[in-house]
Amino acid sequence: GTRPTIPSIPGLKETPFLDSTSALRLEKQPEHLVIIGGGYIAAELAHFYGSLGTRVTILVRGNIMLSNEDEEIAQWFTKEFIKKHEILFNTKVSSVSYHNDIFNIGLNDEKKLEADQLLVVTGRVPNTDILDVKATGVEVDDKGYIKVNNYLETNVEGVYAFGDILGILPFRHTANDQVSYAIRSAFTEHKVPVDYFAIGHAVFSSPQVGGVGKTEQELKKDGIKYKVGRA
Repeated sequence: GTRPTIPSIPGLKETPFLDSTSALRLEKQPEHLVIIGGGYIAAELAHFYGSLGTRVTILVRGNIMLSNEDEEIAQWFTKEFIKKHEILFNTKVSSVSYHNDIFNIGLNDEKKLEADQLLVVTGRVPNTDILDVKATGVEVDDKGYIKVNNYLETNVEGVYAFGDILGILPFRHTANDQVSYAIRSAFTEHKVPVDYFAIGHAVFSSPQVGGVGKTEQELKKDGIKYKVGRA
């Protein structure tokens, strides 16, 4: 699969910051949680801790939450989410230090934040380097994700891959769907190419977000005609 990306922020690696896994293993509820990142995991964990009464501050490099979502949905979500949490947009972290159980977080505008916990959720990278996949002859792309054909088979005959390691729609829903295709291709004569069009995804936050298929931006980019409906 994949593992959390650690951004190149001076001082960060020397601190006991949280990632998406360790954030769910805390034994003490934080009073103030600062989150670096504005994607799906940031939204879900902000909602989780905010619902418990933790003060949450989210640092977003861009000007919107859930930037990979349909633009109209992302704007609506951001508008609602900012009513519940402190969100600093167009913000980059310039430094991080940790003293006396407190994180000191320097920002690009020379402001500083203090918090008792810091969560970093700025993306994920594939584990192919750790697994030394290249030693098997399996090809990976320039980002380290395993290359497969439409039947989830790699360039090595009989070797299949699915899930986050492919870098395609990295949601549990995708892996759940891919596994049935992989089993069919590997163990039966009835191979069926993977169809990603109908794979759904969800953001378990408040408000909740769910989607199926391409976003409006992607449809425009691909030159596909579409209709917009609102209810």
